[in-house]
Amino acid sequence: MSDEYPRFLTVAVGAQVPYDPTFTEEVQKAAHLVSEAFSAFRGSVEILGDDSTAHRTAMETWLGEWGGHPQRGEIIYWTGHGRSDGDTDYYLGLGNSTYLDETDSLSHDYLAKALRRHQDARKSAATEVDGASWLVLVVDACDSYVGVPLLARKFPIEDQ
Repeated sequence: MSDEYPRFLTVAVGAQVPYDPTFTEEVQKAAHLVSEAFSAFRGSVEILGDDSTAHRTAMETWLGEWGGHPQRGEIIYWTGHGRSDGDTDYYLGLGNSTYLDETDSLSHDYLAKALRRHQDARKSAATEVDGASWLVLVVDACDSYVGVPLLARKFPIEDQ
């Protein structure tokens, strides 16, 4: 695929929420609908975490690999379950999450580190390739109104 077109990644992770067994199915359905809509823009479309294999180790591995391989334009749509711990911590549910805490989920700190690695790789690539490089992250998960600002604080304006 030419990097003229954006890469669209849907991370659809339906945590095993005890009080709502249909949640995983709903997350997967939403991910497929959003991915289908974005496929009209000629970029590549991938769905990650499309089953229960989206456990912590697999997602951390994917984020590590993704972090070093930027495309010219990327949109990440992360849908699933999230949980805030007041206004200091935010956790994204994974395929085997039950409690959505530091033991079985992905913290905003870990995601911020992956985004920072990716940002650094994009800056390096931008010096080698003519053109701007960009990334849009959409978090469509519970308590994202807490999680997104926590992530944003990890990237002050002067770092951009």
